[in-house]
Amino acid sequence: MKNRQGHGSDTVFPGTGGTPSARKVSAKNRKAWPRPYRQHTDGHAAASCRGVFSVDEKASSPDNGTDSKKTAGKEDVPMMEGFLGERHLVSLGIYFAFALLLYLFLRKRSVRVRRTVLGILSFAGLPALVWYPLACGDLLRFLPLELCSFTALLLPAAVLTGDRKLNNVLLLWSFGSFCAILLNPLETAWSPGDTEFWMFYAPHAAEAAVPPLMFALGLAEKDPRCIPVSVGSTFAAYTFSHACNRLINAFYARTGSPYRVNYMFAERPENPVLDACWRLLPVPYLYALVLLPGVVLLLLLLYLPQIAGKKRKNG
Repeated sequence: MKNRQGHGSDTVFPGTGGTPSARKVSAKNRKAWPRPYRQHTDGHAAASCRGVFSVDEKASSPDNGTDSKKTAGKEDVPMMEGFLGERHLVSLGIYFAFALLLYLFLRKRSVRVRRTVLGILSFAGLPALVWYPLACGDLLRFLPLELCSFTALLLPAAVLTGDRKLNNVLLLWSFGSFCAILLNPLETAWSPGDTEFWMFYAPHAAEAAVPPLMFALGLAEKDPRCIPVSVGSTFAAYTFSHACNRLINAFYARTGSPYRVNYMFAERPENPVLDACWRLLPVPYLYALVLLPGVVLLLLLLYLPQIAGKKRKNG
């Protein structure tokens, strides 16, 4: 099998049907590969954020209408090996410690200091949006069309302006960044010495921590009236990314490129949660809508104190 960069190899990205997993590939061997393949294998924004796959991989993907675990034997194992791995647990520990210490540091500071510190952190996701296309040399595969990319672009405006609707939308989207840390299927390929490690985890940690801290520190107010806006914005972003997937993939097919993009995973699942959704509804784009009831339930739980308080006030 050829990998996604066109070099002959049996090793492709974990979670996309290739073997062996990155856990079995030493850093020394990765450094011996041609640079384009090293970039693609060690960390393309593919982590949990950038879905890119090759035409060859579709034979072992859910897109072929078959159950990948039943037909591919161990081909799904690499993806599962990246779920709650050692580096995940370390990264989650660092994330919670970072968020807690930041809260403890800022809670007794002035509003100006709080907004300034969170404002600086809100820009953490922007360097990755520039680094990935420059490092890998393909703009179409690294457009800011992931939910985490949208968060990175909007977070500075939300923090610096304190806009009510925008902050409430990003509160929901921060759970997407948290899930990216938790469910990243490629963590086994990285070490803290890799640039890709920091370009993935640092932005996602900031994007997952800053929106909740805006509310915890009194810089934004949770408003239940923003629930429809949050759900609608998420659906609109997902639909827009899906449309871009189709346009870009049609261009790739027409030009004979082996690449296909999978922004916001609208074309196929690439983590255990979305894989479960695919089993319930194996249709590109529509399968992720299985999560919609869970998203609404999450929002209701998040806003339950405000909803209950409003009812008591009206009563």
